Amino acid sequence: MENRLEIRAKVKIQRAVLNLKERYKELLFPLSQMEWEKYTDLEEEDERNLSTDGIHFMYSPWYVNDCSVKKLEYEIMHILMHGLLGHFSCKDDYVRKDCRDALMDAQVLYTLVQLGMREERLMSLLKDTTRCLSGDFSMGQYYKTSVDKIFLRNLLIRGENIKVDSHEAWDSEKEV
Repeated sequence: MENRLEIRAKVKIQRAVLNLKERYKELLFPLSQMEWEKYTDLEEEDERNLSTDGIHFMYSPWYVNDCSVKKLEYEIMHILMHGLLGHFSCKDDYVRKDCRDALMDAQVLYTLVQLGMREERLMSLLKDTTRCLSGDFSMGQYYKTSVDKIFLRNLLIRGENIKVDSHEAWDSEKEV
């Protein structure tokens, strides 16, 4: 049986998704197809952020209740954009997961700003990340240059700054 915390979390998620559907009508279909699941292995007051395995959006009720609706909207769009940009299907092409994650998150940040998510914090992160990547968000091109230790270090620092979701479930044995 669901407790109040879980019900409040579901309502907050529904509010965020509804807001996104109203704002991004062109994304109505993918936003409507999202399947939400509470993490199955939650400990009491587990605050893990949102994540996906490519099929389900997983959440912790404690985390969701601590987030503002605006923050949830951004995190939902971030995860959704990973799918729309094809990141789940090309994830295995990358040997270094930390580099892969940083590059994919950079591409998502760039795309979300292009879609109109232009909060000051996002613009600042994008400006810094664009400088690091010379304005080119091509995954293959910059993954190949990761042999450059200075570039790699700079990329990973920026990757930590723009990280929103956990990509851990991407590498599970489940077929995406």
